[in-house]
Amino acid sequence: MIYVITPASRPQFLAQIMESVQREGVKWKLMLDSQFFGMAIKGFPGRAYKKPEGSVLGNHFKNLALDQIHDGWLYVLDDDNQVHADFFDEIEKAIEENPDKSVISFNQQIDPTSIRRGDKYQTGKIDQAQYIVKREFVGNLRYEQSYTADGTFIEALHKKDPDAFLYIDKVLCHYNYFRKR
Repeated sequence: MIYVITPASRPQFLAQIMESVQREGVKWKLMLDSQFFGMAIKGFPGRAYKKPEGSVLGNHFKNLALDQIHDGWLYVLDDDNQVHADFFDEIEKAIEENPDKSVISFNQQIDPTSIRRGDKYQTGKIDQAQYIVKREFVGNLRYEQSYTADGTFIEALHKKDPDAFLYIDKVLCHYNYFRKR
């Protein structure tokens, strides 16, 4: 099972994201910020959670999802990013062919002329949407309440076991896709 976790504060993009992640073997975990939504949005499989004071961006919601999911693969897709049309086929193939790997990373299209490579596991060098990770590999690791939490999270995973990583040299996601359209 692949769990797609989307911390959300922008409702205008949710229909497109929902359509892109509807697939057998995929469960969308929509984590709505109650500051921007009521307790739920009709037609969407999520509910709203209150963000505690001092919480940064969607980090609290990612941690809630980690507490609720106990198996499978985790993929965080922010509410303005988009998966590539080949994302699930490529990821499922990589999982099947590399059962010993716990993290699969890939490239991200930033704009029509710029690509961020997914083989640099450092703060500021990789985006959250550029990797998928086995839940069991995450263990008790959680996102810090900082603007660099995505980077420190992947750094901690890489430090834990660099050999558990597989890099696919292909674009499989788009950065701020909906805000740029």
